[in-house]
Amino acid sequence: WDYNTTHLVQHMPSTSSKGTSHVYALSRFPTPGCNKKGQKPERHQCWDYNGSHDVFVFIPPLSVNLSRVAFRQNLWGAENRLIWMLKQDGLVLSNPCKSLRTTHQHCSAVRRTPTQRLNRKQGDKFGEFHESGFTVSSNLYTPNSHTERCQQLQDESWSIQPIETSLQGMMGKDIGKWKDRAQKLQHNHQQWDKHNCSQTQGAINWNERRDITRSDMKQLAKLITLVEQFPDLFDSKHKSKRNAALKAALATK
Repeated sequence: WDYNTTHLVQHMPSTSSKGTSHVYALSRFPTPGCNKKGQKPERHQCWDYNGSHDVFVFIPPLSVNLSRVAFRQNLWGAENRLIWMLKQDGLVLSNPCKSLRTTHQHCSAVRRTPTQRLNRKQGDKFGEFHESGFTVSSNLYTPNSHTERCQQLQDESWSIQPIETSLQGMMGKDIGKWKDRAQKLQHNHQQWDKHNCSQTQGAINWNERRDITRSDMKQLAKLITLVEQFPDLFDSKHKSKRNAALKAALATK
């Protein structure tokens, strides 16, 4: 945190274009000098966004009831639950960590955080997201109705569970869940293009969206069509039906 960072924070907007409170939920940079020989390098949580946030910046007072935050910090997913709560109360969040650089002074690889997660339905590491919010990393930008909508779409893309984008990888999966997620992701992508979100002067970048490329989106559209044409593809009880459907589907690819 340096003088330039302090200057930028002093000039942060206190409200969004809607007149509601604006909050920065920043992801951190690796701590300088922490990577020791033989140790795994620390993840760059800002440039390689993964849903982690370490710093919340705002101009008080916040138009939110913080008494609802009935959990302690440093639990896995705690910041995602807090982001979800702030958004539920109408606040606008962004994560300009590429401009406002913060680091985590913790060179030790030792962590005593409980492995239970607050932002998953089952409380485990791989369960469905539950009451979980994301604010994807970006450069510093002036909030307006356009950038705020694009940030919202960016964040929502992270709230959708990752899905398979190959026929073979989809075998044996819950087709209902897959189709629901695929259609949500497709709708999110269509809204991104509709609102010209690629025209944000590099502040909000498509490449920060969750593991999805333009070619992936084209493949996803084809898979949704195949799933509707060949529902037996995901018949977990009848292997012969599944194989026949797979053969027919691959012939149409």
